[in-house]
Amino acid sequence: MRKTLVVIIVIAALGLLTLYLAKNKDTNTQANQSTTQTQATTAATTVTPTSNINNQSTTNTTASFKDGTYTGNSQSNQFGNVQVSINVLGGKISNVNLLSMPDVDSRSKSISDFAGPKLISETIAKQSSGIDAISGATYTSQSYIQSLQSAIDKARS
Repeated sequence: MRKTLVVIIVIAALGLLTLYLAKNKDTNTQANQSTTQTQATTAATTVTPTSNINNQSTTNTTASFKDGTYTGNSQSNQFGNVQVSINVLGGKISNVNLLSMPDVDSRSKSISDFAGPKLISETIAKQSSGIDAISGATYTSQSYIQSLQSAIDKARS
């Protein structure tokens, strides 16, 4: 009985190690793709389908954005509202402004202060709403991505 238990534990450990290595391989592949995309020098922005936290995909389009400032729709979650605007310069997202983030209490404000800059940085790097959620700021990330996508839609129309 004891040998059987040891064999099961070893098999489970090997299975977990295999999953871990497979996940790291996918992460490295995504990082390389992101670096390649950031280094592109053309005015056209390629947005590749990337699953985000809502299991939605961004639109696969090869088109630059129209220069200007575009405000996304306000998105509510249980901690407050999130609304962003994007600045487009040279057909690319040059900046994201946080118009509103959850800040009804000190914890929400702290999470917003932590997550906001990371979300902005990733948006500018990827030039799309196909960004990863920030751990510990799931609801804020979801709302940010939704508001961002509505601003991006306006920049394309």
